Amino acid sequence: MNAARPAIRPEAGHPPDPYALADILRLVTAYYVEQSEPGVPTERVSFGTSGRRVSSLSHSFNERHSLAITQAICLFRRMEEIDGPLSLGCDTRVLSRPACATALELVAANDVPATTAANEGYTPTPVISRAIVAWNRAGAGQRSDGFIITPSRTPPEDPGLKYNPPHGGPASTEGTRWIDGRENALLSGKCVVRVPYERALHASGTRRHDYVTGHITDLAAVLEMEAIRASGPQLAVDAQGGTGIDYWARIGERDGLHFTALDDAADHSFRFMRRDSDGKIRKIRKIRMGPSSSYAMKGLIGLKDGYDLASAWDTDHDRHGFVTRSAGLMPPNHSLAVMADHLLAYRTEWKGDVAIARNVASSGIIDRVAAQETSPARDAGRLQRVRRWAERRHAWLRRGGKCQCDLPRAKRPGLDKGQGRHRRLPALRRDHGSSGKERGRPLCLADRRDRAVLLPTQ
Repeated sequence: MNAARPAIRPEAGHPPDPYALADILRLVTAYYVEQSEPGVPTERVSFGTSGRRVSSLSHSFNERHSLAITQAICLFRRMEEIDGPLSLGCDTRVLSRPACATALELVAANDVPATTAANEGYTPTPVISRAIVAWNRAGAGQRSDGFIITPSRTPPEDPGLKYNPPHGGPASTEGTRWIDGRENALLSGKCVVRVPYERALHASGTRRHDYVTGHITDLAAVLEMEAIRASGPQLAVDAQGGTGIDYWARIGERDGLHFTALDDAADHSFRFMRRDSDGKIRKIRKIRMGPSSSYAMKGLIGLKDGYDLASAWDTDHDRHGFVTRSAGLMPPNHSLAVMADHLLAYRTEWKGDVAIARNVASSGIIDRVAAQETSPARDAGRLQRVRRWAERRHAWLRRGGKCQCDLPRAKRPGLDKGQGRHRRLPALRRDHGSSGKERGRPLCLADRRDRAVLLPTQ
């Protein structure tokens, strides 16, 4: 029996109508005027994956929330003895600037040293992470952390917050739980102090920093820019009005790359975005910011024949989508697998015990790439296999998929009889990459499709 597929909205892939755009004035007014009630569960604070995604129109994000969470982070820093600068950044959403100004007022009042972008620029999440790691590696004796006003790939009217501790990555569950508890206790605003913005901007602990130059300079240490430049590829980069708008042109100028920068201006309404649909559309007017959707990327996909490689990035530039002439839009997990294969093959200075870290949501194909032999003699063969798997997956997606009962069983020598089942794990901790003899729930339809397509049959 075929599984029912959710209907795709007819407006998917098209630019939004004017009535569907965010009401900028209404959002800013709600941020400064609306007041949250700590006793209302929906108006309290709750961190999710890597941060908090909220809305000012539902009383879950306003100036009071910004004050409370910044004060909680200052207290958390004091408890963890973090005395280095707090890298403070924001994305291009309409409420990110006001929230960043509010946070700076409170940070200065708490005598916390803060680093903000020069020329009031925007800061991608990976840039803040690199700045934290670079500062801490310098060995100045002080530990740095970061606070970014961004929710990642949610609609433009929904802001968000991320806190990165000294390791540069997302905060731990224990850390966010502690910050949640303190912020909810501070929502009344009675224990929060602040200083005027102009005074905070010129405080002794506030420092302007050129994030762009430092980040672009370090790219040469991890990417073979000379080899890319020598091959002369025709590239297109769609910043989607996100935080990378100040970076791509500078990268091209510094490294002599030939690429076309698209949507490289901040538009708080994001009117240039295409409507998205992943089968789970819940609001007709919702515009999602993910760069891996064929609907959101429809404009860039139409340009694939004019460029060797085209890429798009979400608002805070920590998620990507690639479009190639041969395969069209590549799933992010496939492009990550190709990158992993290249690094293992050509980074000869890496030691034999090097490992690849991935999260649960990423594909098991990365595990298979990491498990293969890293001898240079097999470099071309491994890369061709990864590309072939990606092309087969892309072809399957273009055909619309098959019914679960029609999928052939993937066979491969050496696999346990328990292959195709997951171990039983506690709720909310399902490992989609596990395998073994343990019995558990059957693979979901998406997992079985992945394995049937990605594993070559013998």
